[in-house]
Amino acid sequence: MKTRKTAKRPAFDRALRWFWREWARPMLTILLVTCALRSSLADWNEVPTGSMKPTIQEGERILVNKLAYDLKVPFTTWRVTEWAGPQRGEVVVLYSPADGKRLVKRIVGVPGDSLELRHNRLLLNGTPVQYAAPDPGMFARESDLVHHPIAVEQLEQHAHWVRFIPERQALRCRV
Repeated sequence: MKTRKTAKRPAFDRALRWFWREWARPMLTILLVTCALRSSLADWNEVPTGSMKPTIQEGERILVNKLAYDLKVPFTTWRVTEWAGPQRGEVVVLYSPADGKRLVKRIVGVPGDSLELRHNRLLLNGTPVQYAAPDPGMFARESDLVHHPIAVEQLEQHAHWVRFIPERQALRCRV
């Protein structure tokens, strides 16, 4: 004589197997593949600060090409192979060694370069970095240029907009 409890158990087991086969396993597979791709091929990040204004605004989402410099094993920092290094003028995502925060920054100097800030003017290997006035037609209001002076900075083949904040002194560090 079967009890009510044992009669319901096979039906529950069948339903559980169906759920695993039809829903849970495919969803877990998709999740694992998506996370692996984000870990090693491409990812999107939210820009945490306004330090890249006017090129990139705080809070914007950017697409990060994780294959730009190397190929890593998903979910690790182990390199499978490396084919390039960051170059001057490129925008990169990195983690601050001081506090581990994610940063979005533009590369100004590469190993072997000498960077100097003299009279609030950037010198790269002893040569002043070149700046040009932007096209005024790029701005919605002419007052945008008055309140936030913007120039086009030329670093080798890369040109970027930069914003000058005359009332704020440049950070100084001692080496």
